[in-house]
Amino acid sequence: MEVTKKNFKETLPLIKESIQKADFLAIDAEFTGLINVFDFNKLIKEGISYMTESTESRLRENLTERQKNCSIEKETIAIPDQHKQQITDICKKVRKFLDDKDSRRNGNR
Repeated sequence: MEVTKKNFKETLPLIKESIQKADFLAIDAEFTGLINVFDFNKLIKEGISYMTESTESRLRENLTERQKNCSIEKETIAIPDQHKQQITDICKKVRKFLDDKDSRRNGNR
């Protein structure tokens, strides 16, 4: 979804709902429509400027709590039988790749 200053107020309820349901949040900081005087470093370092401190604190607490619950609530993902061999093969290839990389790094060939 593209959020602009024209549709920000309309989309804000959906944005809030989506953030509350999300497992993680990523922000596209490209901001191609902004003028050159925008301080991207401040955005990344200090956060979104339109958020109040109390809102930020509440959201940080919610996030911390969700992260704690996430690790507790997650169950092992069941792998369907028809995919087990493929996953085993991929894991072997990754292990071989990593082992070969370690071997080269240590001077062995």
